[in-house]
Amino acid sequence: MLKRPEIALGFLTATVFWIAVLGWATSYSPSQQEKNTCYQAAEKTGHGYEECKTFWERTTSDPIATFTLVLAISTIGLWVATLGLYIAGERHSERQLRAYITGPTSARISDFQTSQYPAVILTFKNSGQTPAQDVCVWTSSAVAVYPMENPPARPDGAAGEGSSVGTIGPHAEFHNQIQADIAVTAAERAEVIAGGAAFFVYGEISYRDSFGKSRTTTFCHFYAGPTARTSNGLLATYHKWNRAT
Repeated sequence: MLKRPEIALGFLTATVFWIAVLGWATSYSPSQQEKNTCYQAAEKTGHGYEECKTFWERTTSDPIATFTLVLAISTIGLWVATLGLYIAGERHSERQLRAYITGPTSARISDFQTSQYPAVILTFKNSGQTPAQDVCVWTSSAVAVYPMENPPARPDGAAGEGSSVGTIGPHAEFHNQIQADIAVTAAERAEVIAGGAAFFVYGEISYRDSFGKSRTTTFCHFYAGPTARTSNGLLATYHKWNRAT
């Protein structure tokens, strides 16, 4: 996003002006008959022949005019290149300074073997240089077949509903504690340990950066295998649905 749009407008206006000038200057190209008539009139009146020449003939025959044309073209090229560099610099600055919330830096489960509704604490971090505003998190968690081919369904409710976190400063962490949406049965626990199923946590973070752009981060973690014999442990990152804009 351009911080100084008047600069871009100035470059654009100047470029259009010079293109219009060059276009106007080259638009008139007399025919051979018109040039012959002009030459004959110039001989009779004793005037020079410069007015009878085309724009390109006058330019190429006059070193000063040639230099002026080259200078005009070079100036337009310089303006265009400068504007391109300015826009690229703005984009680079935005990438460097924007808020950036990644997926959970840590996902820890507790009471998996002792509760039908195990709890999960998700830790997130704003790795950017500016605050993330209007941060909102929603999650979906349950036991499902492993590997899972389709992402879990979004929870019921309007878009944007969930745990409202507010504003997260640069390099700041925040935590989100959830419980299983559906009760985990003993049979499901056994299947999770056997590896045929897994306890999945899937969700999305939405926020607005300091440049006014809406951002989203999706994440998916799971708990399965022999480590699920213990009630407490870390969830692993699933190989799908972990994206950040």
